Amino acid sequence: MARYCQPTKTYVTNHGNPSDDDVVPMSLAHVALAFVKSQGYQEAMGALNWMWPKQEQWNRTYKGSFYDHYHSSGVPYLCTERGRGDDTAMMIITSYTYWQDFDPNYPKSRVSGRKIYDYIKSGADFLISLQNSDGRFKHSPSDSTPYYEEQARMAIALQLVAEIASFMKDSAAAKRYQSKADLAYTAMAENSYNNPTIVKYMAYDYLWGGIWDLVGQGIIGAQLAGAESKGLVEANCGVKSTPNDSCVHPSETFDWIIANVVRGTDESTEAAGKMLDIWIARQRSDSSFPDWVDSSGTPDPGAGTSYAAARFILSDRISTPNIP
Repeated sequence: MARYCQPTKTYVTNHGNPSDDDVVPMSLAHVALAFVKSQGYQEAMGALNWMWPKQEQWNRTYKGSFYDHYHSSGVPYLCTERGRGDDTAMMIITSYTYWQDFDPNYPKSRVSGRKIYDYIKSGADFLISLQNSDGRFKHSPSDSTPYYEEQARMAIALQLVAEIASFMKDSAAAKRYQSKADLAYTAMAENSYNNPTIVKYMAYDYLWGGIWDLVGQGIIGAQLAGAESKGLVEANCGVKSTPNDSCVHPSETFDWIIANVVRGTDESTEAAGKMLDIWIARQRSDSSFPDWVDSSGTPDPGAGTSYAAARFILSDRISTPNIP
């Protein structure tokens, strides 16, 4: 499915059909990360090197960020939201992973006349522009809401850029990015990782600790219990996007599987294995997944998303060595 969404080994479409002309940076970054973790290094590089030059370089408010949607030609959908911090953070996280896992000189390589490091650094500066003095990140320049899982992504991204900056012998930048990452982690840790000023809205806002392996088993367990108490988890079916959702969704379910595997108890590992089997049975002949399944078990008949396929690949890579 992921490769089907990358017809030219460059951009990644949001849905796996030949007529799709929607490229979403968040989905592209997740698919590229899945490629790295499944040894599809050329596909990962093609996606990253297609996306980085689309980064805003002129508008001072949005410099270092992306639009939410692009045509496959590379032209943005101008009427859509722009400047989501988690888009930029995921591009940084995936680029770091590609550097660590495959290409030791990737930050020094050039695309469209600029070093990858310059794109990464511009992205990190954009994340800092979203950060409040107390360490919390806005969702975007036009939305000041701080969400927990986005907070985790942006904090991790700044920490990773600090490491890349050290590799590039940019010591002042490394120190600056690490200090901003530390500030973000401090904000997240207030009230035992339950800072009431950071919003928990979607499923991954409850599961972030396990998704990113940032906290201990006890806190991951508490986060999983919190997701269940909010009615997000439907036993033997899947995970909702929000408490008021009437359907379960693949991406949220794969995140829940990852969190349970990372927690590492016998009970959580068994639960992850059972849920993974349920969703593998729902996988279609083109390797995609229905975007939702309702309470009666009826699946969405529409095209699956590249984002869900990427989350499945990552959950499978994490789960397979750990689930008996």
